[in-house]
Amino acid sequence: MSTPWHPDLKVDLVPGQPASKPMHVVSVCWWIGCVTFVPVCIGFFAGYGKPAPDWWLLTFLVFGGSLVAGRIALGVAQRPVSRERAAGYTTIAPNIDDADYVDAVSRRIVRQRTEPHIDRREIRRRLALVRESARRDRRVAPDYW
Repeated sequence: MSTPWHPDLKVDLVPGQPASKPMHVVSVCWWIGCVTFVPVCIGFFAGYGKPAPDWWLLTFLVFGGSLVAGRIALGVAQRPVSRERAAGYTTIAPNIDDADYVDAVSRRIVRQRTEPHIDRREIRRRLALVRESARRDRRVAPDYW
């Protein structure tokens, strides 16, 4: 029987960077790629047979750069993802059945693996609770290491 969830459930993270950091870079690159894809296509098909305008070249470079940066960040994220999964938790996906969802900032459990899936509103509420609990702990006993 597991302990019911509360904002003070802590977990020791594996050493190194949490997987959530490079995955944020992947999501930003994905959005940049989506936003620049349409202008790249319009510029390509509208200017077929003519010299490419400067705005199209710049947009194409941003689009291509976001794809390359996103792929590099995804490759960088693979190692921390596998280390976290081996330790029994994740910092990137809140509703994986066989892993606890942990906030990498506060190092506290947001959703236990034994709980049913929770929606975004509940995730945000719990994130606010665990971060407030971590702030209270820091006021009481700061961590200098």
